[in-house]
Amino acid sequence: FEGRKEGHITISVGRSGPNLNVVVEDDGSGLGSEEQGGMARSSGSGLGTQIINTFVTNDFGGSVNWEPRREGGTRVVLDMKLRAAQDE
Repeated sequence: FEGRKEGHITISVGRSGPNLNVVVEDDGSGLGSEEQGGMARSSGSGLGTQIINTFVTNDFGGSVNWEPRREGGTRVVLDMKLRAAQDE
């Protein structure tokens, strides 16, 4: 958030058929094309991205997409398959 005192993060959650969609957006400086490509791989640029990618893709059969926002910042879309609750 260079040159600013604060930034904004928006989190949206919705359902599309059998899928849960979580969208996280910020208005920061965004990702460069090189960083964006690394985020799509499970080897991402940091441990947090690796954990998110592994959790969403392996545990929920979903996907994680990192996208630049036209207005600046980054948009991350988590798309996960919902499962029926199991009685314990």
